Amino acid sequence: MNIQRSQYRVSRAVTRAILPAAAMLFAGAVFAQSALPPSQRDAQGVSYREGGIGRAESQAMLADSTSYPLMLTFSQREQGKNAYTAGVDVRIKQPKGTTELQAKSDGPLMLVNLPAGHYDVVAKLDGKTEQRAVDIQAHKTQRVYFEWATPA
Repeated sequence: MNIQRSQYRVSRAVTRAILPAAAMLFAGAVFAQSALPPSQRDAQGVSYREGGIGRAESQAMLADSTSYPLMLTFSQREQGKNAYTAGVDVRIKQPKGTTELQAKSDGPLMLVNLPAGHYDVVAKLDGKTEQRAVDIQAHKTQRVYFEWATPA
């Protein structure tokens, strides 16, 4: 009889230890799922992702950036510091003027899947336009930063 009670106590102790750990694992999996960047979108035949709001989503986007040849980062200078910004109108075109992608970024990071080549990236925020020339190479992520000053 004592052996049965011992086994019962041990199994209860194990259950008490395992249930919270299992709950934490489940909660972690749900959190990790919510931290994934938004699903891939397509516009004009070009696939892209945009997001990066919050630390977890930013980290997920940065981890995913190696799968895309172009990563755009948008920020605004506020009180002497850079702060991520969203709502940027993005247009990517070839030098001859053909638009490859025209989209609005809902986050400070945008990952774009483009074939190798030369492109002009035009980003517009609050009526202010910035432009960068970009050379995309196969199997390499080109990182391009856009920064706007906040009106005084």
